[in-house]
Amino acid sequence: MQAKRVRLRLRDPRSQGTRIDLFDVLVFVLFLFLSFWTVIVLARQQGPDHIWTGTNGLYLGDQMQYLGWIRTSSSHILIGNPFEVSGGVRDYLHPGLAISELLVVLGVSPWLSYLLWTPVSAVLLALAVRAYVRRIIQTTAGRRAALVLALFYLSPLAYLASLTHWAQGFFFQSYGVEMWPVNYLWGYPFTALTVALLIACLLQYERARREPHLRPAAPLLAFFCAWLQPWQGATLILILVGCELYSFVAQKERLCFRLLIVTTLSTALPLCYYFLLGRFDPTWRLSGQVNQ
Repeated sequence: MQAKRVRLRLRDPRSQGTRIDLFDVLVFVLFLFLSFWTVIVLARQQGPDHIWTGTNGLYLGDQMQYLGWIRTSSSHILIGNPFEVSGGVRDYLHPGLAISELLVVLGVSPWLSYLLWTPVSAVLLALAVRAYVRRIIQTTAGRRAALVLALFYLSPLAYLASLTHWAQGFFFQSYGVEMWPVNYLWGYPFTALTVALLIACLLQYERARREPHLRPAAPLLAFFCAWLQPWQGATLILILVGCELYSFVAQKERLCFRLLIVTTLSTALPLCYYFLLGRFDPTWRLSGQVNQ
């Protein structure tokens, strides 16, 4: 009896499940709908005594400040203090707001130029979360469950604290609503976009560790992640350094020193820029004191 030679094709788990199925589409549509839920509610309430400002967040002061930056800086790109007649020192450059400012120059209203970031950020965040879930989980059921939890989970801590009269204001709200991904998109689309860039950077960094050549994807993603919002940039540095040290000490893996240095330096550049703003710009320095 002639033995048959059987060839086994081993597929890389990273390449499995790259095609978006119907379940993913439904999750994305629901996530996008929830991101625009406040817009739907506010737009329907317009009338003689209700005028919608074009903002969709729960904290009007923040969103109106962003619109003020876009409106007053559309002819300068660099942002100053909108509460000063002269605009103050114009030294703040934000990549997302700069694009909105360019749209205003082209004739788009300031509120719409900012609101357009909501669907963009929602789609990119959903895609980033999906890619991360499919990288670390192998089963279809597990991936679907993780995707739903990552995008829709809302901690009941704030609600339970209020029921038990244990609520302490912002502390519990931060562990509830403000950690809900949908809430990022209610007036803070750049937060959602920054989280998406952080996730994408981790995936690209992990891929680059297995390649002999240094690729620019991870450093570029890290750079814009920190530039859009410094908190995620600082978090990214801690994750990369901590994971490299753990892999080197506990798992005896080689230390990807060059990749780590280039990526962390790319992340640190925008953080240094924000540090200088808080140190030398009087408006930023005053704002830092108030926030404390």
